Amino acid sequence: MICNNTLIRLINMKNMNSKAYTELLDFSDEIFNFLKLKTKNKSFDYNILESLKVNENAHSIILSNILQYQDFGFYTFLKSFFEYLSLDLKVETPIITSEESRIDILIKDSDYAVIIENKIHFATDQEEQIDRYIQKVQQLNYPKEKIYVLYLTRNGGSPPISSFSTKNRKIFESRYFEINYMKDIFPWIKDEVLQKCRIKDKIFVNSLTLYLDYLERLLNIRKKDKKMNSEIKNKIKEKLSLKGNLKEDEIILSEKLEQLSLLTNHINDLLYSITAKLRKNFIEDLYQKLNSQGNDWVPVKLVNKKATIEDANHKNFGFRYQKHLLLHNQTEVKLSIEIQDFRKFICGVFTHNDSDLKDFLYAKFEETKLQNRIDSSSNWIFLKLDEYDYNSTKIGWNVYENSWNQFYIDDMSGVVNTFYDNILEVKKVWDELCK
Repeated sequence: MICNNTLIRLINMKNMNSKAYTELLDFSDEIFNFLKLKTKNKSFDYNILESLKVNENAHSIILSNILQYQDFGFYTFLKSFFEYLSLDLKVETPIITSEESRIDILIKDSDYAVIIENKIHFATDQEEQIDRYIQKVQQLNYPKEKIYVLYLTRNGGSPPISSFSTKNRKIFESRYFEINYMKDIFPWIKDEVLQKCRIKDKIFVNSLTLYLDYLERLLNIRKKDKKMNSEIKNKIKEKLSLKGNLKEDEIILSEKLEQLSLLTNHINDLLYSITAKLRKNFIEDLYQKLNSQGNDWVPVKLVNKKATIEDANHKNFGFRYQKHLLLHNQTEVKLSIEIQDFRKFICGVFTHNDSDLKDFLYAKFEETKLQNRIDSSSNWIFLKLDEYDYNSTKIGWNVYENSWNQFYIDDMSGVVNTFYDNILEVKKVWDELCK
């Protein structure tokens, strides 16, 4: 049951008017300007990772690489990770992947599988996201009672019911864990991983030290910032008229946090509308460039459902190449482009979960000049996502990421060409295979 104070606060949040939002923006501006003033005369303090667009996918790759560390075949840090989280799991022959079946990190061993969903940058859960990941791991021959789910956030949080159903929450009650970077990942790397590194692992140690500094900045816990953070908190207390009364201060802070959360949602909606417009322009420009010599590419949704260019920004939108490969059994196989779930840019062949077809096509590509550039997933043979390199940014991984909007604004043609040039190479090889 919701208590009266909480209910009143929720009603007030829903009824916020434009004046309340304006006051919130003024409050945010004042605190931010105070922060800028405090950091204005600080010495040059720069971590190179801040320039590299370290998104959730990058954090997942870093964590999965740490977990894959071996010392004479022994997975030192994977065992340490399980122990740190009080997971009673025996490490035998683990396979640790990032982005397999769209799962941020998947740990598969002989008797269990661990799903890690990374939300360090507060990405919104997709509909039935956790439930779908569980189903995908079940398809890898792991029954539900052998599957564990770790929901990884920056400071703490839970997936919505729309992502992780009430039914599954009950089933996974003893195998579902909420972990975060603040209380789990950061201290584990600092106190466990760094202490167990070998002397000869100098580059690895330096990399971890750099990453820890980056996390300290992200989590706002650097010791050198302690005084400044204290001054900022005092400024907030002053602006909100907090008087040290625990009950009253809790109500004021909770209300302000809820207000800011609502405001953030509105700002995110506005930002996403810009992102969606930029990506639609990108898709339209790419479509026009692909068909500049004819009409060889047609718009589709989910690989083979008919669509028009107006359907751009569908969560699984792309193009299908008309020239097909005709197999001995008269099956037509076509080259496709798809932006999956607003994330990965896939250029390759969808194999319809046909393992024989997948093996056949993979072998075919292995015989071409793309042999070291082809990757695969459960249903696709496709060009590796790292091939889409725009100014040292692997832009094929998270196509709709807001932080990459500036690339599209500053140089739309350059972004289009990054994808087009790679598609053209795959197309040329495909044309040869179709002869």
